[in-house]
This record gives sequence, C-alpha cells and structure tokens, in this order.
Amino acid sequence: MCQKIIEFAGRWRALDESFSENIIAIAEGDGVSVYYTSRDQYSHAAGFSGAVACLEILGEFIFSGELELKSLAEGTVSYAWLYDVLRAVAPPEAVSLIKDYAAVAA
Repeated sequence: MCQKIIEFAGRWRALDESFSENIIAIAEGDGVSVYYTSRDQYSHAAGFSGAVACLEILGEFIFSGELELKSLAEGTVSYAWLYDVLRAVAPPEAVSLIKDYAAVAA
C-alpha cells in the first residue's frame, strides 16, 4: 500500500512542482483506511489563512493565522463559518490521475 501511495503522489507532483498532498491513515476495524487529499493552488479558502486539506475535510481545523486566532477570540467561529470555509475550496482536478492510477492499482 505504501508503494502505491508513493507512486500516486509522484504522479500528482509531476503535474506541477507546487502540488503537494496530505495523507492520513486511520486504524478502522481490522484494517487501515488511507485518505489521500491532493493539494494545489486552490486548496485555500477565503477567511482561512492555511491550506485546507485532510485534517479539515476530516473535521479537524488548525487555527494558526492571525485571522483565525482573532475569530476564535471574538467568538465568530461557528459551524456555519466552518462550512463556508470548506465550501469555498475547489478540489484539484485529478480525474486523469485517478484514471491512470486505477489501471496501475489493478
């Protein structure tokens, strides 16, 4: 599984040198689930200074910028605010990468 993830990440990064990814592995039941979130220039949302990726998609927001810390201190962070942050992110277009990977993974 690790080798396949490395190959997949290599193909993603080959599309553009600024691309990256987040990988989260979670023990679930008798196995491990791996969540791969590709990141490109569209992985940012208005009102949130950090890149939105795996942790946020899984429900963990990291507040490290001045704007987020100010929002926390003023009590303006709400579920609606978090929803708007996630809604503003356009996921990377990786259809061809996924199609190519399906052939390799088989």
